[in-house]
Amino acid sequence: MKRICILLTLCMLAFNVFSIEKIETNGFISQGFIYSKYNNYLVHSIGGSFEFNETAINFRTHIDERLTVGIQLLSRDLGDQGNNQIKLDWGFADYQINNKTGMRIGKFKSPPGFYNVIRDVDLLRNEVFLPQAVYDESSREFFNSMTGLDFYFNQYTDKGDFELELVSGVSSFDENSAYLRNMASEFSEAGIEMSNQTLDIYSDNGFAFTYTFPNTNLSFKYANYRINGQVNANVDASNYYTAALAQTASLVGAGAITAAQKTALDAQALANKNTLESGIQNFDVNVDRWYIYGFKYQKNRFGFCHERKKMDAFVDIPVLNITEGLLDLGYYSKIEYVLDKKTNIFLFSSTYYANEEKKEMNNGFNPFHRGYQKDNCLGLRYNIDDSKTAKFEYHDVEGTAQVYTYLNDTLTKDWSYIALKVTVSF
Repeated sequence: MKRICILLTLCMLAFNVFSIEKIETNGFISQGFIYSKYNNYLVHSIGGSFEFNETAINFRTHIDERLTVGIQLLSRDLGDQGNNQIKLDWGFADYQINNKTGMRIGKFKSPPGFYNVIRDVDLLRNEVFLPQAVYDESSREFFNSMTGLDFYFNQYTDKGDFELELVSGVSSFDENSAYLRNMASEFSEAGIEMSNQTLDIYSDNGFAFTYTFPNTNLSFKYANYRINGQVNANVDASNYYTAALAQTASLVGAGAITAAQKTALDAQALANKNTLESGIQNFDVNVDRWYIYGFKYQKNRFGFCHERKKMDAFVDIPVLNITEGLLDLGYYSKIEYVLDKKTNIFLFSSTYYANEEKKEMNNGFNPFHRGYQKDNCLGLRYNIDDSKTAKFEYHDVEGTAQVYTYLNDTLTKDWSYIALKVTVSF
């Protein structure tokens, strides 16, 4: 909180130095509710939870005709994430080199997907939760924002509109990140206990371009990123060998491997146990390729959007000489319809596979429903007035690939949840 106060003070001093006459101030306050059947989702939602809120305030001003500066402070809570700590959501200087090109320096929203930049602005989208197959909450910190340099180019012609962004920088992870907590839970099932885990991203580079076809409301967008980082954690592998023996025994029982293969795997597990010593270990996290592409169309009251995401990521555990791959695939299709000035309805179908290569083989998971998640959502947005919105969603879900294991002792294949959210903007 002290750092935030200092930052605000410096901003105000800078505004005074440049004799700025007008500072634009905006913000929002929201409260949500999540209720689920059978599986806790994002929060302890079985029985209902109000542990879902967001508050933000931002300031923006023009230093001169080319230079704009702004800052937004955000407090959010979603289960174990955020915990209502006030943090810098974005804060950057935007300099327009000419009427086509410009650059931003500081912390800014990453450009992949049609909705990532406006993810935290309720008034600009209908959903409580964007389709999780593409906009996964657990990997939000990877792609929501970054600190560094953003170069952009816009070209608007009668042959179509073209927008390009080149970004380079780093992204930061909260110590209560769902990604890290879920990783620790998954490792625990293999008999490796992690604690005090942190994730440092030291390289985040990518680009995004958008093309809007002439004389239409049809747009195509493509983004491609490469990210490198490292997980640091205290590791206790005292139960690793016992868990490995149980796993290979179950595979033999299911007919997935032979007895000879079990013997070889058990020998490797014993070697790993003898190699892995308790203490601080490092795990390299590398996203070799992460991309989103899709189409968006709007005409009168009707809207349609389809997006597809693929991520080829690897976690390297040098001390065990193990490389675990995360070759996930996600896509969704959504239709929206404006009933009147106050009411929008929408429907989307979202599909996610934790491992694209195994999606035709029950994904190689035991139970197999942990390898995929299919979500059919029906939602409604009601605009109370120009500054207040209320949203409701019902989700019918099959599969549990994106359900946090650390929130659930057991997982149920077929489940559902509802989400509500009320937002006041100013």
